[in-house]
Amino acid sequence: MRKATFLFLCFCLVRFLQGQPISLHPQQPHIFVYKGKPTLLIGSGEHYGAVMNLGFDYKKYLATLRQDQQNIIRIFVGAHREPANAFGIQRNTMSPTDEQYICAWEKTAEGKYDLNRWNQAYFNRLVDFVKEAANNEVIVEINLFSSIYGSDIWSLSPLNPQNNIQSLPSLPIQKIYTVENEGFQTYLEAYTRKLVQILNPFDNIFYEIQN
Repeated sequence: MRKATFLFLCFCLVRFLQGQPISLHPQQPHIFVYKGKPTLLIGSGEHYGAVMNLGFDYKKYLATLRQDQQNIIRIFVGAHREPANAFGIQRNTMSPTDEQYICAWEKTAEGKYDLNRWNQAYFNRLVDFVKEAANNEVIVEINLFSSIYGSDIWSLSPLNPQNNIQSLPSLPIQKIYTVENEGFQTYLEAYTRKLVQILNPFDNIFYEIQN
């Protein structure tokens, strides 16, 4: 009876650990625990725009990562976008054309973003990406926000007052992601909550707040 009880408790513990999201190993902080097993994350992580860029075939890419025994990718979730010549990167996935760019907010008929209206097609693509990553045993590092490295990058952002209908103040770019960002905070918090709620069911993700 005691042996049966012990085995049952061990089984329950294993199932509990398998159901937990990825986390740091309690005895070795240089590795992770995923699905109840010690896990070392290995990846190249160069395609940060895999979700925001409709021209990028992420299913093929994730399958290639698995084939090459890599298990992590880092993505930027769309508030940060880069011009084609940024940082000298060739075929930068964070530099989609206007037609291939997708983000969290809907556009109005005038072509500006409405930060009060979510773009469901974007969230469908994001969820499918994370689900496909899980199917390929790939962990996703999700970057919520990024420092704004110049006016050319800021000019493309949906958060830029010139690109939305919210009449947000014109601030120095260094203040956008600080507590001194005036009206921006409401939209940044709503954006973060939406992303976390959408991705909460997945155990193969962790967040980077600011690049």
